[in-house]
Amino acid sequence: MNNAANLLIEEAEDGSAQASEKDSADRGKSNANNPVDVFVGARLRRRRKEMGMTQRIVAQKIGVTSQQYMKYERGDNRISASRLFDVASVLNTPVSYFFDEMDEQTISQSPARLLGTDDIAPPVASAHDVEMESPLARRQANELVRLWGDLPEHARTRIIDLVRTMSELAEPAQKSN
Repeated sequence: MNNAANLLIEEAEDGSAQASEKDSADRGKSNANNPVDVFVGARLRRRRKEMGMTQRIVAQKIGVTSQQYMKYERGDNRISASRLFDVASVLNTPVSYFFDEMDEQTISQSPARLLGTDDIAPPVASAHDVEMESPLARRQANELVRLWGDLPEHARTRIIDLVRTMSELAEPAQKSN
C-alpha cells in the first residue's frame, strides 16, 4: 500500500510540475532569471560592497535570511518595492541607483515589454541624476557619498558652499571653451 501511495504522490507531483511548466509557457515566462532582476541584483551587490557590508548584515537589517538576500543579488528572486526601499535605506543610496546605467537591451527585457506592450515610455532620468563621464568620476562620487555620513553637519555645509563656489567659477571657463 505504501508503494501505491508513493506512486500516486509522484504522479500528482509530475502532473502538477508539467501543468506548472505549461502555465508558465502560456504566460510567456521561462525558468531563466529576468535580465532586469539580474541587473538590479548586481547593483545591490555593488553598492553593498562599496559600503563594506556583508550579505548577512544587510539581510539582518532588512529582516530576511542571508539566503533570501543572496537570491536578490543573483536575480533569482524579485525584490519588492518596499524591500528595495529598505535596502536603499540600509545602503544609504536612492532607490534609483539600482536602475541607473541600465542599457536598452536590459530595459527591453522587462516583463511588460516581453509581452509586447508597445505604449510604454522609456524610463526617464530624475532631476537628481548626475552624469558621470568616467568610471573614475563614479568611483570618486561613490567614495564621497560613503564618507559624507561621517562628517559633522557644519563640515557638510562648508563643503557644499565650497563645491557650489567652485562650480560657479568653472561655468564661465566652460562657456569660453
